[in-house]
Amino acid sequence: MNREVRNPQPAGCFAPSRCCAKNGGESGRSFLIFPDVIEWDELRTGRRQEGIYYGIKNFIRKFSGAVAMFIALQALERFGYQAPPEGVTFFTQPDSAVLAIRILIGPLGAVLLFSAVLIAWFYPLTREKHARIRKLLARRKERAE
Repeated sequence: MNREVRNPQPAGCFAPSRCCAKNGGESGRSFLIFPDVIEWDELRTGRRQEGIYYGIKNFIRKFSGAVAMFIALQALERFGYQAPPEGVTFFTQPDSAVLAIRILIGPLGAVLLFSAVLIAWFYPLTREKHARIRKLLARRKERAE
């Protein structure tokens, strides 16, 4: 059985933005802890290396996004997804393609998001450790002056 899929209308464009807004909090948390990592590295090495850290982080983010898109597009192709022809408002996708889309944005996305939350949960830098790092950095700067 094939399913009829309409091309997105302006009102339908809000569904992806709702999804991004919900998951944006999780991806934004990495930006919150990142300066703490830089301060820990400064305490360990005695140098501030923000440029290196942000460069590597952005490279990994872009590379992982490219890999994720490649895998998703390969999965959609394998499950029979067909791009609608230009100017068509109604188009039928095979059930296998609809199922692949549901799996990619549903359970697979939830598993990846949950794994990221677990990694952040068990990250060894606690508030107490961070407060100690800041205190030690302040002492080091006072001695340098």
